[in-house]
Amino acid sequence: MASKPPTSANPTLVAGVGKAIAAGNILDAGGAWDLYQQLVRENPREPQRLAVEASLSTALEEMGQRAINEYVRAPLTELRRDMFHRAAQAFSDLETLRPGDQQLQAKQLFCAGRALVVDGKFQQAASLLERSASVDPRAGYIQNGLGIAYERLSKNREAVRSFQSAVRLSPAWALPHLHLGLQFQARGENAAEKEFKTAVNLDPRQPFLRETLAAYYRGRGQYKDAERELNTLVETTPGYANAYRELGALYEAARQYSQAADSLETYLRLAPNAADSAAVQGLISKDRAAGPQKAPTLHK
Repeated sequence: MASKPPTSANPTLVAGVGKAIAAGNILDAGGAWDLYQQLVRENPREPQRLAVEASLSTALEEMGQRAINEYVRAPLTELRRDMFHRAAQAFSDLETLRPGDQQLQAKQLFCAGRALVVDGKFQQAASLLERSASVDPRAGYIQNGLGIAYERLSKNREAVRSFQSAVRLSPAWALPHLHLGLQFQARGENAAEKEFKTAVNLDPRQPFLRETLAAYYRGRGQYKDAERELNTLVETTPGYANAYRELGALYEAARQYSQAADSLETYLRLAPNAADSAAVQGLISKDRAAGPQKAPTLHK
């Protein structure tokens, strides 16, 4: 016959922790973590404490890991600004329940460092991310985060090394290839094209990657290649406004002013509240005034 679980000394608080976890309210005021701390203060020998801690540990770990998973898998535009701040707090609280776990330490340092990148505190971010990488040198996401911190500090050699490490450790992840491409592009190195194309092939669902490749081609005067990529982008993601912004820039570079104006008008229709809407409206007026002064061609 199975033994009954010990009777709780404070069943209301124990139940409250469980309800807060079930509702996904872990770290907010009055949430599961606050209730757990109250439980420990009021009755540190609570018979249900181990069971409560087990449930809370699982919830905190899932919360923190979700941020890392989203960083690796979600489109860049879908990353929430507060994601790493909350994940860092979740892993920090979890470390008090599971002290000495190096994997948790590496993840907490990563999330705290990446949160500092979001806050614009790049030197502090690099310091934490370096510590994270020393604890877990085999995590590609840590190397990529470190590369971004170095990038913001204009430590471009260090950034390239970190992004290359991220590529080696996470070869199927598009983001390190994108950053490598941007680094090589800034140096004027032809290797940028390969990195941009690899990023697109690895994650074609992210329209920003193909837009970046098209902009790269435009900057090199490869107008036909740029148009091909943008046409593909428009076909696969017709609601992606920035594709038309880039098309406008492309047609302006090729002196196809009417087509540039048409594309920019589509951009404003799709993104009427864009921050650059006034500037784009000015470009449209200039393009309309310029008119079709040159026979349309993108061959160059």
